[in-house]
Amino acid sequence: MATQWEILISNFENGVFPFPEYTWMLVILIMAGIALWQARVFAKRL
Repeated sequence: MATQWEILISNFENGVFPFPEYTWMLVILIMAGIALWQARVFAKRL
């Protein structure tokens, strides 16, 4: 049984977006923001 993530990736590869495109932009921005925050936290620990 495929997980939701696998379904999402397969839909993405097939060009079928479960969300409107602006929602993807928002998700990408949030993920980038979290990644930057994690990098800053990690840099402080060094």
